[in-house]
Amino acid sequence: MSAEPDVIIGSHPEFGVAAVNRRSAEVHVALQDLGFQVIPGQQMWALQDADRDQIVRVRSVVTRLRSAGFHVSADHIYDPPDPS
Repeated sequence: MSAEPDVIIGSHPEFGVAAVNRRSAEVHVALQDLGFQVIPGQQMWALQDADRDQIVRVRSVVTRLRSAGFHVSADHIYDPPDPS
């Protein structure tokens, strides 16, 4: 059984690309640095300027979070292809 993700990233019908930080302040800082902003009154973050190269940007966010050691679960469209 795999561990629960630190962050979940996917499409939200109202907020566009959204992330849920399940674990840490470090994820909070990383999401902020990568262009996400807290959605007031929600336990979620939304990607700012999501229309601009959305898939490429979100795949980059997923890659950077994983490279930083975070366990990320992402919608299939945002999960970067395996480099192998």
